[in-house]
Amino acid sequence: MLILELILTVVAWRKGWRGWALLPGAIVLFMAFTAGFIGGAMGFTETQIRQLTLAILPFEFTGIGILIWMSSKGRKRADAGLKERIPENSAVAAKAV
Repeated sequence: MLILELILTVVAWRKGWRGWALLPGAIVLFMAFTAGFIGGAMGFTETQIRQLTLAILPFEFTGIGILIWMSSKGRKRADAGLKERIPENSAVAAKAV
């Protein structure tokens, strides 16, 4: 699943999401690390840690679903039509170039 997340993150990054594409994976990774750390600190057995892993799985699939959505939809930028709205001879156009 990690390879799938990495591929989807790269695709979403290239579709224009940039740093937002890193957010779903980072949140899921943080949740998994925190749960494992707390479970280990509490002295969970291997069976209990596996149960904890199953409890985190819905969040993993949600993160993958968000990445699929981000990969399928390109991000619409607010400044996409900015060049058409600014006259060529204005001072703002000179600063933009």
